[in-house]
Amino acid sequence: MHTLEIPNKGIRQEYASCLEELKPGEALFFVALYMKYLDKEIDGDEFRGELARVLLDIKVTKGYFYMLKRAEKDIKAEEWVENVNGNMVLIGYSLKSFFNHGDTEDTEPQPLKKGAITEQDDTGNTIPREPVEREQLKFDCIKQLVPRIGPFYGPGDALTDCSFWEYKEAHSAFVQFAETQDEKYLKKLVAILYRPKKKFLWLRKRLPNYDGQIRIKFSPKSNPLSLEKRIKKMKLCSYAQLYYVFLFFKACEEFLLHGRPTIDGKEINLSVLYEGAKGGTDDGIGLMGILFTLAETNVFGDIDKTADTGLYDVLSRLYQVTLQYKNINKPTKNDTDSEI
Repeated sequence: MHTLEIPNKGIRQEYASCLEELKPGEALFFVALYMKYLDKEIDGDEFRGELARVLLDIKVTKGYFYMLKRAEKDIKAEEWVENVNGNMVLIGYSLKSFFNHGDTEDTEPQPLKKGAITEQDDTGNTIPREPVEREQLKFDCIKQLVPRIGPFYGPGDALTDCSFWEYKEAHSAFVQFAETQDEKYLKKLVAILYRPKKKFLWLRKRLPNYDGQIRIKFSPKSNPLSLEKRIKKMKLCSYAQLYYVFLFFKACEEFLLHGRPTIDGKEINLSVLYEGAKGGTDDGIGLMGILFTLAETNVFGDIDKTADTGLYDVLSRLYQVTLQYKNINKPTKNDTDSEI
């Protein structure tokens, strides 16, 4: 967390320094700004200024506008306004922590190249200038920042409470939206991951066989009409809410590819599962193939039971099988000698 301190006014306030520290409302506002930034409607300074205003609940008062008007003729008012604006710049600068380090938006003019932007100086001469390099702003948070959207509840951090079937179906919708930008696939992704809570949950929690799942089950046997109804209800959501789910799922996919999740107390590197896969990820057909293959081994039971198995349980088994296969096919010293 960042800390804002103004001793002479007795102000000491903490505010988020990274995505993981955002509250649900702040996270959705961040996503709304994120989309504007991607569309180049705002630059980095505007992004940080708007985010600071929300994180610190800063309101522009009538007094500020009064002093701003007086600053045109009053030196003291001008100094007061400059001090306020300077403080906002400093606060905004602290929010560079939301951007990738080492990248800058302000670049020196470079020699003119094909496609470069040109400007004119005071005498009208053309000044060659490279297009401005924008800071890299990424959403890489696997913590669930928005656990609830309306009456629907979402998955846990890093999809840890998702079944393999749920992940497979969500992945398919995710890929379709990424490729087509068709909003119907985005709504489908959200409808798959965000579902109503189970009935009589208060009673279920008291039962010894309670599995900790708040959401109703989503499996091959789920009524497809229920999913369609949820998709239609997604029109009531803001685009920031919908797009948050896309960004969250994308971050989780990256985590599964490059991260090191802890399963049964052991940190494992799942990247070995994706070696040789185009773009580092598999498609829906590949995931379905995994489902059938695991069902044939009967490790988790038949295909329905395998589909209901937790995502990380399936990944853990695949990780185990992959390492076994790599060890079996590892060249031995005798194999190396024979080649010589």
